[in-house]
Amino acid sequence: DKFHMVSSALMLLSMLAEYVALPRALPALATEVGHRVAELLKLFNSRTCQLVLGAGAMQVSGLKSITAKHLALANQSVTLVLALLPDIKTVLGAMLQEARHTLLLGELDRLGNDYRVHRDEIHSKLIAIMQERLQFHRRKVPAVLEEWIASGEEKGEVLPSEFAKALVKEIGVLQRVLSPLLLEKELLAIFGRVCTNFNAALVQTFEKLDYKGSVAAQRHAYCDGMHIAACLLALPNHEDEQGAGALQAWLHQRFKGIMDADAE
Repeated sequence: DKFHMVSSALMLLSMLAEYVALPRALPALATEVGHRVAELLKLFNSRTCQLVLGAGAMQVSGLKSITAKHLALANQSVTLVLALLPDIKTVLGAMLQEARHTLLLGELDRLGNDYRVHRDEIHSKLIAIMQERLQFHRRKVPAVLEEWIASGEEKGEVLPSEFAKALVKEIGVLQRVLSPLLLEKELLAIFGRVCTNFNAALVQTFEKLDYKGSVAAQRHAYCDGMHIAACLLALPNHEDEQGAGALQAWLHQRFKGIMDADAE
């Protein structure tokens, strides 16, 4: 796996390398080094969480906001430590007596759990960001519906509205930011949930609209929905992720009569 590292993570790697090398020269320090490594990893996890998920970096460094890129880079640092923990345990464990070895392994196992929780919270925050953007755009739909009804466009070409184009743009921005920075399995997990959430919410949105019998409004809704559905289907996604094509399937079923008549 490839990792994109910030400077603090590189400093952590350098410090870990120095700590791990020390007991080879001075075996009597092995126990002390083990505890220092655990404390260092605990501090790194805690500060990373405070600065990024806790938004402390906005006060410390003057950032205006914590962006998806900041979250993705923090995730990379956390994931790297998780990848290194088994080797750290093996190297340090080999230098300790059995009693000390058991205590240290237990401490490092607890740290591993803390790092996994941290990583999961970062993933949840990224998904929440997209959920917030979806809710922001969904609030515009009633006004857009009135425009669709007023257009009276019952024939001819229909183009996606600003609502649909803006939402697709937001999804594309997140994908461009995260794709170079996260591991493939993480992208699949995050976008799989984004895709499922968006499909369910948008089906609900279009289903609740009162089209007032307007053919024009229904044609526009179908166009917008299909524009968004195509974007969602193109996202990285688990093959078995439920609901990936729910919006597209619902649109075909709900507006089949309108679109069949339009095609004639």
